[in-house]
Amino acid sequence: RGPIVYENMETSAEGIFACGNVVHVHDLADNVALEAKKAGESAAEYVSGLRRTDKKVIEIKTLPGVVYTVPQHVRVPLDNKFVEVFFRVNRVFGNSVILVKDEKDNVVSQFKREFIVPGSMEKIITPKVMLEKAEGNLTVSVKED
Repeated sequence: RGPIVYENMETSAEGIFACGNVVHVHDLADNVALEAKKAGESAAEYVSGLRRTDKKVIEIKTLPGVVYTVPQHVRVPLDNKFVEVFFRVNRVFGNSVILVKDEKDNVVSQFKREFIVPGSMEKIITPKVMLEKAEGNLTVSVKED
């Protein structure tokens, strides 16, 4: 429940970048370090004037069961080959499928899990090509088998 961030860790306040537990509580220090690296590299691109401003913004929303995502916004076309999306759930799920869908109800990506619990952060990786085909905003949901 920290600041809203884009895929490069820039907040909704242009030129301000955030990472680590200020954005969301991490389970592993390694994830904090990777997120900090991403934020630092993105801040360097910003001050160097290398960031493109003509990109479309996709909002990542959640459906019941998913508490939040990080990032909450993705700019396309992407500079990277994929986007990592972290999230937590608010209840225990057994055999499940994590679904990322666009506004036309097209499945952008899906991931099987044997179980998902609120105490563990989930990470999904959505390829650039799939995000760039998406129509409108995205939703992340969990469907139990």
